[in-house]
Amino acid sequence: MTAAGVTVLFLIAINMVFPVSGRPVAEEGSGEPFIVPLAIPYLAGPSALASVLLIMNRELNRWPEWLVSLFVAWFFSGLILASSGSLSKVLGKRVLIAIERLMGMLLVAIAIQMVMAGVAQFVGTL
Repeated sequence: MTAAGVTVLFLIAINMVFPVSGRPVAEEGSGEPFIVPLAIPYLAGPSALASVLLIMNRELNRWPEWLVSLFVAWFFSGLILASSGSLSKVLGKRVLIAIERLMGMLLVAIAIQMVMAGVAQFVGTL
């Protein structure tokens, strides 16, 4: 299952860095939609919940601070998402293309790191 997810992530990232038609993936009107919900689990999913639970287990008396920091992160993430339309107009197409390619490189690095972790885990179980 992990190998399939890493493969899909790697292919999406390669398509972001080296678009086939010369245009960024976001500008293509037809074809497959490439949606990478990478940030969603980090904001509101199981990993955020697990992180907060682990931190709270270590220092239970600081739970209000952890809760406030979580809400501050959600607030700023929501603010960025809500202003994304006007932000894209300000940045322009060239900057958005550069950001898309940079994020593609980041996804390639994450996919390679996941492959290496999987290989290390497989070799460790032999």
